[in-house]
Amino acid sequence: MTDKRTVKSLLDFVMDGEAECVIAQPSPTYMPQVGFGATPDAIRWAYIGFMLELGANIDLKFKKLSGRPRLEEYQDIDCRRAFAIWIYVHESFNNQEHCNMSNRDLIEQLKTVSATGQIDKRLFRECSRLEASVSTGRKKLQIGDCWHSEVCEKLYQDLS
Repeated sequence: MTDKRTVKSLLDFVMDGEAECVIAQPSPTYMPQVGFGATPDAIRWAYIGFMLELGANIDLKFKKLSGRPRLEEYQDIDCRRAFAIWIYVHESFNNQEHCNMSNRDLIEQLKTVSATGQIDKRLFRECSRLEASVSTGRKKLQIGDCWHSEVCEKLYQDLS
C-alpha cells in the first residue's frame, strides 16, 4: 500500500508526476488560494471565515421553515372549485350544451347540488368572491370557454 502525497498547489501536482496524490483540504494552517507569503494570522482568519460560511450554508440547508406548510399545485380552493365544476359539467351535460353557461349559473347549480350532499358543502358556501375564485381556478387549470382542459383530464385520470 502506498501513501498518497498531499498536494497543496498545481506546482506540487506537476512535480509529483504520475504518483497518486490527494488535494489538501482547508485547515487552520493551510487555506487554498491564500498565497504562501501570507502571515499565519491571515491564514487563520481565512480559515475562520471559511468555516463560518460552511456552517451558515449547513444551517440554511437544514433550517426548518416556520409557518403553515404550502399547498401543492392545484390544491388551493380556487382550483378545487373550478375542478368540481369541471367534473359536474362533464358528467351532467352533452358536449355543447354547457358552452353558453356562465360561471355564475354553474355556481348556482352546484350550490343546490352541494345542499344534497353530493359535493363538499364548503366549496360553494356563500362567499363574496366565489365567482372570482372560480375564474382564478379556471386560469390555473387552463380550462377553456367550453370547459375543456387537458390538466383537468389528467387530474381526473389520476383520481380514477
